[in-house]
Amino acid sequence: MATEAQIAANPRNAESSTGPRTKEGKSRASRNAVTFGIYSAADFVRPEDTRLYHLFCENFQKELAPKGRFEQTLVAEIIHAAWRFRRCSVIESNMDSQLDPMVDPTNAPTQHAVDRARAQAHRNLQRATAELRRLQTERQLRRECLSSEAPNPEPPTTKRTQSEGPETPPIPRSQPCPCGSGVKYKRCCGINAPAVLNHALQQAA
Repeated sequence: MATEAQIAANPRNAESSTGPRTKEGKSRASRNAVTFGIYSAADFVRPEDTRLYHLFCENFQKELAPKGRFEQTLVAEIIHAAWRFRRCSVIESNMDSQLDPMVDPTNAPTQHAVDRARAQAHRNLQRATAELRRLQTERQLRRECLSSEAPNPEPPTTKRTQSEGPETPPIPRSQPCPCGSGVKYKRCCGINAPAVLNHALQQAA
């Protein structure tokens, strides 16, 4: 147990500490809060996977189409979780196939770590995806509201001749999209529809 003199000396000693002085030391200290391994706070990318990782990020940015800093932050969370999903699959595929972690203790710790990381990534992916969907839907509704309030003079109507055939009725926005995607028309092929996340999430599998 520390004495009163030791307790009093600790603050004085801390004031004398100037921290790392060299460039290498400062760089190392700046990463003290980063957790490495499968739970890394930053994406762990092996040198041979650098090109794949950049393409991975570009595809998500294109598919999710974030607007503004908040949406960009959520997309970064989605990319981080999706990349961790991929890492879990790679680690599992590299485990000794002759040693089943369900019955052999050799691979059990690795399998346990992979399962925990996958569960954490799944929670983060669901949370960030739901929040991004909410923001994009609200942004789309605001845009539609502003469009409906703007003056929109009706163009002159012209009579349709019999040879032109019957007029095609408009597609209800809440009906399934006729393209067969299974998504509502307003979220898929509708004009100015916000980004659909299904394609990007399929790439993370």
